[in-house]
Amino acid sequence: MPNKPSALKALRKSKKQTQHNALIKKHIKALFKKSLGLVQVGNKEESLTSYRNFQQAVDKAVKVGVIHRNAANRKKSSLAKSLR
Repeated sequence: MPNKPSALKALRKSKKQTQHNALIKKHIKALFKKSLGLVQVGNKEESLTSYRNFQQAVDKAVKVGVIHRNAANRKKSSLAKSLR
């Protein structure tokens, strides 16, 4: 347990940020699974709109720093391949 006030505040901030990042990652995973499911069903129109939503969410996560740029590109690329 930290002793200094600044270390206590840093601990509080890191816990809150970890929860926030986990929520964003969970949302991205849900969008990925939804898009993949729509692709497997064969619903072309909805899968494209779902892919766009997924792409937006991933790009925002990269912008904020939740996930790495290359990891985001890998996820987008793998989903785009399945859309073909």
